[in-house]
Amino acid sequence: MEYNCANIKAFLAVKGHISHQVRRFMRKKEENMITIQKDRLKVTMAEPNLEYNTCRFNRAGFIISVLLDGEFEFCGDEHGGTRGYGLCSEITTDAMSKEVAVGEQFPKFGVGILDKYEPLPYNFFKTYEVSPFDIRTEIGQDRAVFYTEPRDCGGYALREKKTVSVSGNVLSVDYVVENAGSRDLEYSEYCHNFLTLGIDGTRNSYNLLMQMGNAGYPYEWQLMLSPSGQVIHARDYFKPDHHNIWSPGFVISPEVYFVRHLAPGDVAAYRREYEFDKLRSRH
Repeated sequence: MEYNCANIKAFLAVKGHISHQVRRFMRKKEENMITIQKDRLKVTMAEPNLEYNTCRFNRAGFIISVLLDGEFEFCGDEHGGTRGYGLCSEITTDAMSKEVAVGEQFPKFGVGILDKYEPLPYNFFKTYEVSPFDIRTEIGQDRAVFYTEPRDCGGYALREKKTVSVSGNVLSVDYVVENAGSRDLEYSEYCHNFLTLGIDGTRNSYNLLMQMGNAGYPYEWQLMLSPSGQVIHARDYFKPDHHNIWSPGFVISPEVYFVRHLAPGDVAAYRREYEFDKLRSRH
């Protein structure tokens, strides 16, 4: 399979690594995992609001494992830091923390209502007392739907429906968000893709290609590992505000940002797709 994605090209050499920490956690907490599967893909997510959840990443649809053909794993972990795993997203509405005084509360969408304990803005490396949002789930064989109920905090509130589904070798994540508060909201969300394709502990060559679609979207990127041929082809069905590439040496994370201004009552919907494959060698 060939991809015409030549606008931005970066070759990265990183150490292939599968998270033993993630695997131990999954074995220990299997009763707290959500698994969906169909055809070639098996996707594992953490139940919302488990004790390990941090004050950074969206607790709804927290994907910690993507397994292709029962053999090839694609998810890694952050190695500490803010305890990110796999395909986890963050809603970055940090400006709200600047509006309140020490001892007051502010919302961290996707997480809950946080207590401000110092005269500084929200910092995702720090730990906060949190009253988590209520998250309702509907689980099927090939899909999981997460409903995060809004809770007003200083006039800010967000309702979210997040659907994670699999078909063939494609994982889809559909978002519907609504400003359920009384104040305007600058909504910004990205998926922190903690990806690692190699599991042999050697230094491998990764090829990352990114491209904007002809009409502005989908915005596409592809990550391939040589020589194994493991590949991820991602499509974001919206016009991105901007993108980052983060790679500390053991995972690669292309981050594509969805940003919208939402007045009270406004609704936004968008989709991310990930196609996973193992390409055959050419002789």
